[in-house]
Amino acid sequence: MAFMAAPAMAGVDLAAADACIQGRIEAGKPVLECIEAASADCAANGPEASSTAAVCFREVRDGWSAGIKGLLDKVGATGSDDIATIAAIEVKYDILTGLLQCDRMEELAKAVSDQSAEVILRQKSQCEAAASGNAYARLFWRSRDVK
Repeated sequence: MAFMAAPAMAGVDLAAADACIQGRIEAGKPVLECIEAASADCAANGPEASSTAAVCFREVRDGWSAGIKGLLDKVGATGSDDIATIAAIEVKYDILTGLLQCDRMEELAKAVSDQSAEVILRQKSQCEAAASGNAYARLFWRSRDVK
């Protein structure tokens, strides 16, 4: 299942991601596979291309963010004001929780590893893309019954 174009045009194919997430939910399986698939082209960049990979992961993160905005707009347009407010608060804290873990990992890497700044940036960018993807998947799951 291809979620992205060439790395130079990294982004998330939200329709494919939605289909993947929906299929995994229906099968009672974790959706992590769908989130990781969206970043597969970025992850394929070797350690020597850490800066390129970091940019790619940021584009994936931005794609998930656009998807989150679209889902929140849908919830706002079709749900009650209370539901829309709850959805916005939930996704905000889902993202913040994920980003806090990314910051923790970055700080630990800088403090106790001998990894280069480029490798640490790559890891943090990958983590941020995954955090946004996880938040998108949770919002997708929570809003699936909103018509």
